[in-house]
Amino acid sequence: MTQALALAKSDPPRAVALLDQVAALAASVRNPYFIGQVAETLAYVGGGGGPEGLATCLDAADELQRIGRIALAWLVLWSVVHLLWALGRTDEAALALGACEASGVVGHVVLEELPPELQELRRGDGAAHLQQLRSRGSQTGLAELLRLLAGRQRPPGMNSTDWPE
Repeated sequence: MTQALALAKSDPPRAVALLDQVAALAASVRNPYFIGQVAETLAYVGGGGGPEGLATCLDAADELQRIGRIALAWLVLWSVVHLLWALGRTDEAALALGACEASGVVGHVVLEELPPELQELRRGDGAAHLQQLRSRGSQTGLAELLRLLAGRQRPPGMNSTDWPE
């Protein structure tokens, strides 16, 4: 994984190939942390992401939470903030950002460089409705956040048109 990150900018195809090897190893031993990290790193390198990468990260975080690896689940969820934003799911990204910040778990510095709009939210700037969602996220626990992001639950007080399926 470290070698893939080192090659991310200079040789993205080689980095993706290395990450594919890590993914195969992680899957063979059912390691949800590395499965989530591969999806996160693929998005960073540019060889993945999208709805599939998001689903992989959410599944990995859900499995980590299920087996009691809470801090690792939050680490994976920090990458979900980026993936949601990149997919244009800004409301969910703001909610997840608030939850991740409140978790007390710090994301990976290299991979967790936030887009400028999310940096604004962290400073207390940005759109009012996104700040409200970030604040609501700060009151959201891990299991609830996973249900919300997977579409199995809607945030309290929001109607069906305010939250994506």
